[in-house]
Amino acid sequence: MIKAPKRTVILLTSTVLIVVLGVIITLLVFPSLSRLNDGRTIGTFTFTATRTIILYAGESGSRYLFGLAPDNLTTPGPTLILKRGEPVKIILKPVGALGHTFIVINSLEGILPGRRISPAFDNAKIGEEIKPIEPRSEALTVFIPDKLGTYYYICGVAGHYQLGQWGTLIVVE
Repeated sequence: MIKAPKRTVILLTSTVLIVVLGVIITLLVFPSLSRLNDGRTIGTFTFTATRTIILYAGESGSRYLFGLAPDNLTTPGPTLILKRGEPVKIILKPVGALGHTFIVINSLEGILPGRRISPAFDNAKIGEEIKPIEPRSEALTVFIPDKLGTYYYICGVAGHYQLGQWGTLIVVE
């Protein structure tokens, strides 16, 4: 058996102790890092939503609607007021006969069916025009509204926004 010099053992023990203490301190200072469930990852940091909004999507006659309850869908959808920098989780639940999407955009101007739409904030999007979230299922996203102002959320499925499926999203201090 080879004996490690006493100095090497002390150095290794100190290194392990420093790493363990660093992890404990990081988890105490940044508690969201210990919850990796539905958070948004930026680099090596994971942000867990501090607020959850369930948004229902559906149809009524020839109108397409959003709402905060499955039996209270409207056009425009409810105004969502978010705090700048506060991670928010949006859960989209289509309750009608069709699939729907959710995307936060800067403006309602120039939206044309089939034209690619970019979200106003990283990850502020659920589903794709050609692959919407199916009825009686759900999907979610977590994003951080990092800029103050008035934005809009729409269903990105061709024609849905034009038939009423949109709402206002306001980011406040």
